[in-house]
Amino acid sequence: MVLATVLHGLRDLARVTRDDVVLVHAASGGVGQAAIKYLQSLGATVIASASPRKHLFLRTEFGLDQVVNSRDPKSFYETVMKITAGRGVSVVLNSLAGESLMESVRCLAPQGRFVEIGKTDMLKGSNLGMNLLLNNISFFSCHLDLLPTPELIRLSKDAVGLLETGQLSAIKETTYPIASLENALQLMMTSSHVGKVCVAMNGKLDPSRGALPARAFSPDGVYLFTGAFG
Repeated sequence: MVLATVLHGLRDLARVTRDDVVLVHAASGGVGQAAIKYLQSLGATVIASASPRKHLFLRTEFGLDQVVNSRDPKSFYETVMKITAGRGVSVVLNSLAGESLMESVRCLAPQGRFVEIGKTDMLKGSNLGMNLLLNNISFFSCHLDLLPTPELIRLSKDAVGLLETGQLSAIKETTYPIASLENALQLMMTSSHVGKVCVAMNGKLDPSRGALPARAFSPDGVYLFTGAFG
């Protein structure tokens, strides 16, 4: 689904071409890597952002010259503006929140397009100053879970087609056997992985690992579970 997200956000909404300069946030993640591959296939210019420890991966894996620090909003804004000689980028593919989101909007050149794939600020109802739109920028919300089923099917077919024909290649992944599920979850919690973390359903999961004590819950208690649909 990461490639489907890229096709919807960059191809269908932002309509990226080879002439665009695109800032890709969280570039070492699944959507980020898929975005880089797609943009490079078009011939567009990519500026990638990631935590400093992932910069070497992005430079060696994709041959990127311009990689900025996603953990420091002021720094990546200043660096992007320096790279673009003060003009800014054509497109931002964003998943950052708070101050990082606001600085990312400031990175846009006039007539720029902002593609938002995160939901943190939307769910919080954060404010986006209308003055930011004075440069005639466009703001797109890109969330596959809100699309109608026919649209999802179309995007999925397009993504599979690009992979099957070899026009694009699969992103990096780290695979764990089901018996090491705990290790996979711990890796994701530290955000030290690149690409996707996969769990292969081979072998058996030991149900006793991490099991709660028999008396963990009182039959007379009332309990609230959050994230119950996860």
